Amino acid sequence: MPPPIDPATPPMQLLARFGPESEPAPAPSLEESMAYVRGLSSSHYENFHVLSSLVPVDLRDDFAAVYAFCRWADDLGDETGDTDEARARSLSLLGWWRQQLQGCFAWAMRSDGNSPIAQGVDQGSSPTPRVEPNGPTHPVFIALAETVRRHGSGGGEHQSGGAGPLTITPFDRLIQAFELDQTLHHYQTWDQLLHYCTLSADPVGRIVLALAGYADTPENAQLYAMSDATCTALQLTNH
Repeated sequence: MPPPIDPATPPMQLLARFGPESEPAPAPSLEESMAYVRGLSSSHYENFHVLSSLVPVDLRDDFAAVYAFCRWADDLGDETGDTDEARARSLSLLGWWRQQLQGCFAWAMRSDGNSPIAQGVDQGSSPTPRVEPNGPTHPVFIALAETVRRHGSGGGEHQSGGAGPLTITPFDRLIQAFELDQTLHHYQTWDQLLHYCTLSADPVGRIVLALAGYADTPENAQLYAMSDATCTALQLTNH
């Protein structure tokens, strides 16, 4: 039996087990994957606790999965080194991360009911089913697929009725930002910097709005604009 996934282990050290060149192995269970992303969200220093009491209880696992996605992407982009070879490796790893993301969304949105995630695996079920072949094998995406199943467009009924508003776009934009970081370090104009923030900061607020049930629609345009402005301001202040 594979050892438990220690959330205190840096993501780069887990690449040997879950990375693009790792040996084929049984995927972690949903229960194991959720325990990992919960632990990761509380084991790393941040400016604020990701799963604070301000987060609704029924969304905390979703926040943990989203945080784990961002944390891994950040490390894949930042923790390989500062040489040209290291930056090339980061670009390769981020490309692999995007492929995993695309597979996660495709798997979670399946409508044929053949995946455990599509069948609505209960986190409290025992024993927890393992993800079927061709489904996510990385613990972050096993956990994130459950979030996509519950909140994604086309992925079932949202709590307020209708298809959920979560899409792949903000996740992909975050990866684009980390890719830009490998080749571009200074921005010549304010507009260029603001565009970078639309990739590196604004998607986080958009994901939070989607998890809360607010789709990116004309009637929510002002809400999304305020979220973008807040996220951009936080990004600029942080740097």
